[in-house]
Order: sequence, then C-alpha cells, then structure tokens
Amino acid sequence: MTPSPRLLKMLLSLSLLSLLAGCAVQPPVATGDLRPVAVRDFPAGVTPATWQLEGRAAVVAGEQAGTASLRWQQAPERFQVDLRGTLGAGSLRLQGTAGSVQLITASGERYQAADARQLLAQVSGYDLPVDYLRYWLLGLPVPSLPGRVFVDAQNRVKRIEQTGWQISLDDFQGVNGILLPGRVEVSGDGVRLRLRVQHWSVPP
Repeated sequence: MTPSPRLLKMLLSLSLLSLLAGCAVQPPVATGDLRPVAVRDFPAGVTPATWQLEGRAAVVAGEQAGTASLRWQQAPERFQVDLRGTLGAGSLRLQGTAGSVQLITASGERYQAADARQLLAQVSGYDLPVDYLRYWLLGLPVPSLPGRVFVDAQNRVKRIEQTGWQISLDDFQGVNGILLPGRVEVSGDGVRLRLRVQHWSVPP
C-alpha cells in the first residue's frame, strides 16, 4: 500500500527525526546539580566513527505523532537507517553519503536530495537540524556550533543546549570503552523526539 502524501510526510519526519527519540516519557534533566561547560571548552574525547544502534523511537511534531523500531548504521562516509512499523505503513530506508541522501518506501518509491535536512524540508515542510543528530545521538555537542554542555559529577553529558534545541541524555552504558546514552530526548521548535536504545555496537 502506498502511503498518502500526509502520511508520507510523517514517515519522512520519523525516518529523519526518530533517530533521537525515546519511548518512555522522561522528565527534563534538571541542570541545578550539573556543571555547565561552553561547547568551545568541551573535551569531546573518543568519538566512534563507525557504530550501529537498534532501538525504539517516538516523535511528536505538531498534531502528528508516531513510533517505530529502528536500526542505524553509521560509517565515516555513509549511513543507513531502517525503520519498521512506522504508523503501520511497513518499512522505510534512509541512506546517504556525502552530498546525497535517499529515502526508499516499502512500495519502492524513492525521494532524493543533497542532504537529510534538505530532503526533510522538501517532503515534509519541516526545517530541522537533522545533520546534527549523529553528534547528539552519541551524547556529544556539534563542535562547530555554539552552545552549552551540562555534565554531572562523573563527567557524563546529561544535557546539551544548541541552536534553540535541548537534548537530554540518560541510562549510560559502556561499549568497548566508550560511554553511550541508552535514552535520548530532543525538543525544540514544536518537536519532541525520544529514543530508547536497546543495543549499541561499536567495533573495538
């Protein structure tokens, strides 16, 4: 079954935004007990260039909402995101390299643009910072943008504030010596994204 135009907009929103979502509603991380650090002064440490996650995602954008299971595979020069159960419309695949991003629906329809943000804007009308998700999902600020990072007593990043977006992180787990969040929530500009990561995979 081919999704309707309105449904397709939401499917694309999910495919680009659910990458930062979480299925259980969590209260915002309080910053009172956290130490703020300017992004320019934040030591990023070890950042994996290749990784994979599997989890459950939820997104609310205006009057639209949906959930999906997802698998995101990230490599230095490419990425691929597979979603299933998105609003009951089957599966979606979002894949891209530098300079080209493509969305493929379960019925074989293809949509393409130069980058994920442009593709989302063209199909859904949303202008959202999807290119920053690969940083925020790992619990890192976008290094080229101003903002603040809030760390706890164990130097874990619990909150990020950049370009009007608030990112909350929790349920950290060690994967091959790298501390990664198990729950991420991003909110801003009328959109709330939540992700519950069920499995991280990082090559040694």
